[in-house]
Amino acid sequence: MFKNHFKIALRFLKKNKLFTFINLLGLSIALAVSFIIVLYVVNEKSYNTCHTNRKQVYSVISYDKIGQDKQNGTPFILAETLKDEFPEVIAASNMRRTRLSIKSQDETIRSTAQCTNDEIFQIFTIPFKWGNPDNGFLAKPDAIVLSESLSQKLFGEKNPVGQTLTAVINSKDENLTITGVYNDLPENSSLQAECFVNNQWGINSLNKIFRTNRAGRNWRIEHWSTWVLLDKNADVKSIEAQMPDFLVNHLGEHWAGRENFLFHSLKDYYLHSSDITNIWSKLGNYKNVRLFSIIALLVVLAAIFNYIILSTAISSQRAKEIGIRKTNGADNRLLEKQFIGESFLVALTSLPFALLLAWLALPAAGKLFNTELHIIGSNVWLYIVLYLFLAMFVGVASGVYSASYLSRIRVIDVLKKQTNINPAKLSLRSVLVVCQLVIFCSFVASAFIVRSQYQFSLKKDMGYKSDNVFLVPVYRNIPYKPFMDKLKSNPNIINAGGTNNSLPATGCGSISGVPCDNNPDKRIKLETLSVNYNFLETMGITPLEGRLFSEEFGNDVNCVVLNETAVKQLGITDPIGKSTMGKPIIGVVKDFNIFSVQNEIPPIAIDLNQNQTRQIAIAYKPGTRNLVFDELERYWDELMPDIKFRCMDIQDLYVQLYSSEKRLGTIISISALFTAIISALGLLGLTLFDTRCKTKEVGIKKALGGSRKDIILTLGKSNLILVLVSNVFSIPISYFVINKWLESYTYRTPIHFWIFILTGVLTLLITFITIGWQSWKSASMNPVEALRFE
Repeated sequence: MFKNHFKIALRFLKKNKLFTFINLLGLSIALAVSFIIVLYVVNEKSYNTCHTNRKQVYSVISYDKIGQDKQNGTPFILAETLKDEFPEVIAASNMRRTRLSIKSQDETIRSTAQCTNDEIFQIFTIPFKWGNPDNGFLAKPDAIVLSESLSQKLFGEKNPVGQTLTAVINSKDENLTITGVYNDLPENSSLQAECFVNNQWGINSLNKIFRTNRAGRNWRIEHWSTWVLLDKNADVKSIEAQMPDFLVNHLGEHWAGRENFLFHSLKDYYLHSSDITNIWSKLGNYKNVRLFSIIALLVVLAAIFNYIILSTAISSQRAKEIGIRKTNGADNRLLEKQFIGESFLVALTSLPFALLLAWLALPAAGKLFNTELHIIGSNVWLYIVLYLFLAMFVGVASGVYSASYLSRIRVIDVLKKQTNINPAKLSLRSVLVVCQLVIFCSFVASAFIVRSQYQFSLKKDMGYKSDNVFLVPVYRNIPYKPFMDKLKSNPNIINAGGTNNSLPATGCGSISGVPCDNNPDKRIKLETLSVNYNFLETMGITPLEGRLFSEEFGNDVNCVVLNETAVKQLGITDPIGKSTMGKPIIGVVKDFNIFSVQNEIPPIAIDLNQNQTRQIAIAYKPGTRNLVFDELERYWDELMPDIKFRCMDIQDLYVQLYSSEKRLGTIISISALFTAIISALGLLGLTLFDTRCKTKEVGIKKALGGSRKDIILTLGKSNLILVLVSNVFSIPISYFVINKWLESYTYRTPIHFWIFILTGVLTLLITFITIGWQSWKSASMNPVEALRFE
């Protein structure tokens, strides 16, 4: 039976080459798009599945109750104390990332190390190639554990355990003993390290920074990430509920009222940590995973609708076949299996073409998704299962309705030749065409609005100078003053000044719990911006009251400048001369947006700090960009010949800052293009079948004097009506979806109605191009040939 069904399916597909080609192409495109997105989604969702105890592993997060901020930094002593006081904590460990320079023969190999203790290997799943865990991998301060790849760089394939290497750590040469070599951590692990060293090196570094010898016991030095492994039966909510009392015991009432500790699961760490600052590992975006999954589903639905539309359109050509088979005893169930099998065969045939298209598109798709899209070994079987399931789902879903409809064609209808006039069939076909076009219109309108928001973000007045300004990154060993002297001597440079953060800033310091002047019990959070002399003037930020920092005043390092919002929220009247945070206020500047357009303008406190300069802003005269750039490069080479010169415009920084919006607009545009191709193929096939069915009707109209224009309108009218209906339905859908997306932006572009009009015009144009040629060809046919058509 199966062999017979297979032969009939092949015979039908071979006979109806146009039907087969359109469906194969449509399904191949849809599956290729979905395969790429499935690869992205699986890779994102598989993060940290390599760690066996991921459901019991938690990162301890510091929560600022006043500023309502979460951050990954915690005190070193926290891990030890949690394990001592909570029996649910099986293991606890700290981690702090540091840089090592390992000396190997004539070269120096730079690597990233994690300062931690042995319990980290109990918390995370880290298989070892060499070494004995019973001896304690990091029990001694001079111990180091290498990754397999780093071990191969240094020692080849030899077992290096027990050997000593020299590494520059905390700016000193240290001799470290290798105690183990572990298999490289999978790329879909949030924990990444080329080697592990004893946490004493991290404590020593913090002791030096904070000029203390108690960085390992100080509860206010929060520069470690804390990880714990809880018992399987532990109640995380119950442990969190005990944190306020825990903080009172160790920090006292004052700090306990301002801070809390939360437990963040490792299984949610990668995709659900966007609201946590100071996380050094790579993070994903759950919203993107959800959004791209919806896009894949919509493109696949467009292809499924295409198959059903064409299957029902071609039903008249199958009527005799169905009638004969029913006359010979075939029941509806048998015919349904036959037709579902045909659609299943088309889907499976499209599978290799879809895989080829996806493979060819992977490099470009990786750039769009801003990640490296490739096969992860541990996920191979999941890819295979999902790809096969998706192809099977498309095949079955495409064939179910077609099989149900075709198998119910009655023999008596075949004999009466009434198989072409089924209102229900025509109604469903029209609905599916409208659904296809609604998907396309929604994609197009969304792409226009996302692109509009991107352009709006680039052009928005942020409250500071954004044209004719260079940003030059600065390093610790750069001679700042000699470089600034060079800049001041250049007649084409208007001003220059240093800062610890560029504008717009992607991250910034903050001070929580600042008491308000008119209500000391009320406290607010201030964003902080540390600048050098002349930075504010360089960026065109001028004082509304008072003055800015000036070298003419020797004590400005102890002063502060506020923005308008800070003055309002602190409730300060006549701020000049008054104090906040123990510093006198010397000036108030107009509000400017320190972050992107997604954020409201926050209260900002600007202080003078010449020891944390990370970037120099240079304002130059209009029209002198290339000349100034060349001169900057020359100055740099004179003072720092060993360090490569880097420089960017603020506009370049804007492009980087809003790159996610640009990528999203491009992804939606490409999805719209593919949906347009699929829909156009369906409309083309539908038009071909409809014009074939109406050949005699066209011939009679021409014989009776009907004009070519009237005939084209008659043939295309129904499709044009469907286009108009689909545009009407797509407007509220697009508006709702895109408005929800825009809600995350404080400053956003308006949704103009012309976008929907343009979308409608574009849809009509594609429809006209698709069906116009075939309609014109049918209207130009000789009426004699049309009347002879069988």
